[in-house]
Amino acid sequence: MNIRKAALTDLEAITLVEATCFPAEEAASKESFQKRLNVFAEHFWLLEDGNKLVGFVNGLTTDKKWLTDDMYENAEVHDENGEWQMIFGLDVMPEYRCRGCAAMLMEHIIKVSKEQGRKG
Repeated sequence: MNIRKAALTDLEAITLVEATCFPAEEAASKESFQKRLNVFAEHFWLLEDGNKLVGFVNGLTTDKKWLTDDMYENAEVHDENGEWQMIFGLDVMPEYRCRGCAAMLMEHIIKVSKEQGRKG
């Protein structure tokens, strides 16, 4: 398994994973993911098994300590120098659950956040 940063070219695969992991009324839209990738791709990590996307974690950075609903739809509140790493979503395909995939993604985002000097 490999973790790497997402790119706009991953948009279709990301959207498919989200649609698999969440009911339609709760899943983030393709347009929402496109905004996120355009604004804070540096904070969007994919977990792959070979060439297959099996999960991801993403979120913007901000000086606000608490995640608020408006952050999901307004990617422009992202502050690359923000003290806090928000987590918008942690998705793992059903056939990869209970294998430590979510833990790998969480450990990665925590490690990177610490390296970047974030408070949490």
